[in-house]
Amino acid sequence: RTLLLILAQLLLMSREHNSFDTPRRRARRPSIIRGPEVQPPRPNQSTYWVTDNLIAGEYPTDRRGEERTREKIRGYLDAGVRVFLDLTHEHEKSDYRRILFEEAAKKGVQNVEHYRMPIQDFGIPSKEQMEEIL
Repeated sequence: RTLLLILAQLLLMSREHNSFDTPRRRARRPSIIRGPEVQPPRPNQSTYWVTDNLIAGEYPTDRRGEERTREKIRGYLDAGVRVFLDLTHEHEKSDYRRILFEEAAKKGVQNVEHYRMPIQDFGIPSKEQMEEIL
């Protein structure tokens, strides 16, 4: 149930404009959606802390080029992110795994993991999919 709330929030955040998402409504949401009261530094403005040890954010590639993608990934690594859960389908977006592992190696980070568990874009995963992801 919590994951469904988080996924719903991610869908809301990904839309360009949502006239129903007002500051007043955001203030009334359960705290699990707002994240921890004291937020650790975020790797970039397109991320937020869901809990003290779970960060959610946009896909890490950057349309402006590979160096920007590397900067984003270095930011995640510097924030302590070690497990990357990719919810996109293969070939849906540019693959960032090579860059992820290269940047981790440069920083001497050895325990980085990447998993792909695709869900339909703007879809709702089945109960079985959610259990598998968790």
